[in-house]
Amino acid sequence: MANHTLTEVDPRTLVVIDQVRHDATPDDALVASVREHGIIEAPVVARTPDGELVIITGHRRVGAAIAAGIDIITVLERDVADEGERLAVQIVENERRRQLEVEEVAGGFQKLEELFGLTPDDIAAAVGETPDRVRAGLKVFRSKATTKAIAKHPTIDLERAAIIAEFDGHKALQDELTTVAVERPQNFASHAEHLRGKLAIEEKIHELTLALNAKRVKVVKVTGYMEYTGSGGKGAPLDRLETPEGKKLTATSHKKCPGHVGFITGTYSLSAVKTEYGCSNWEANGHQRAGYKPAEPTPEQLQAEAERTERLALIEANRTARRQWIHDLLPGKINQLSGVYEYMAGALLNFDNYYGADHRAPLITLPLLDVEVTQNERDASGVYSELAASRRVAPFRLMLATALGVHEERCARASRVDAPMIVAHFAHLEKWGYTLSDIDTEARNAAAAALAEADAQAEADASAESSDVDEEDAA
Repeated sequence: MANHTLTEVDPRTLVVIDQVRHDATPDDALVASVREHGIIEAPVVARTPDGELVIITGHRRVGAAIAAGIDIITVLERDVADEGERLAVQIVENERRRQLEVEEVAGGFQKLEELFGLTPDDIAAAVGETPDRVRAGLKVFRSKATTKAIAKHPTIDLERAAIIAEFDGHKALQDELTTVAVERPQNFASHAEHLRGKLAIEEKIHELTLALNAKRVKVVKVTGYMEYTGSGGKGAPLDRLETPEGKKLTATSHKKCPGHVGFITGTYSLSAVKTEYGCSNWEANGHQRAGYKPAEPTPEQLQAEAERTERLALIEANRTARRQWIHDLLPGKINQLSGVYEYMAGALLNFDNYYGADHRAPLITLPLLDVEVTQNERDASGVYSELAASRRVAPFRLMLATALGVHEERCARASRVDAPMIVAHFAHLEKWGYTLSDIDTEARNAAAAALAEADAQAEADASAESSDVDEEDAA
């Protein structure tokens, strides 16, 4: 255990070597308080091998005492092994006293890593943080764009700042995510997933373009409905062209044609992105159209399709973020929350019918239990059945994960029949601490409106039936 000694010193003799907090200047209120009442909580200092007393915590209090003209103050002298321990103590004490800014926390972690060679695990143990939070802080510190963003917007927390740092080198995406963090924080997780998807698509396009360049294939951009204008003529994909004899063209057979080009399609989804080949001037190069060709869509149709694709991507990213939140909550906390049994009953009462009708719920349930599955619905159904029979998962947890999977699947289907479960699902998630995004709120409100409409219709039907009975009695 470290030794502690109360010592009276002249505050002007105390040494400042380095500190975590950027701004340790005392304000007028603190100076006035120290002048009238003195320093209530003693600053912590450590003695160097040369006998000097170095401030560990309390820089602002010491500065206030000097500004107030106080000649002697009481300090708490503490044994500190080295500079790394001194810096770690500063981080802990300052965070307890007043929440450090994200940039200050990140900078403190970085100093412990750079100056003293500490690993994230070492730093976490020294300052009482989790290794993941320390790694997040180091990632933030290394991102110049992110440090500028959090300096401008101090409401951005460390975890969100670390996600923003993921997009270094992609300024437009980084700025977009920063705006969401500041203005619509409830949408941050889903929007980050959406932008990760966009970034993955961009990287895939870049990778495929480099592959085409390596093959010395000219790369063109598709500007119309799978068509483009080449130099001096009109271009088209090879699968829409054929030779005058009616033979289909392939990338291999067309390779020596002067109009041989490559382009990237399917850029609306990572799984759909792929390389295609075409001819930049098929008429001049002796090719002809192959079979039926659909009419080229109008600019309005293309715009509408692009907007629909963007909307679907946002919805899918939102679902992914929400299910990750559910996954993180499931292991330990959710069984302590209110309404769990009511929530499970709402899904499990009809589970047999639902499960028998289709097999989509296990595709959601199994990942919540950290079980990998393919995208094949029947395969997932078999894995679920085997897991339930094996009893490797506690029955309560399996039932709860199943209920969550059923509710999430109902949200994805979003039919009028599913409206009661959708409303109940979001109500329980909110009760358990989940913050609804704009997309979630929109889905919840739509389901609530469908319920209200159904209730109104039922009331109208009941009223009409009652009127018929009254008429019959009157007759």
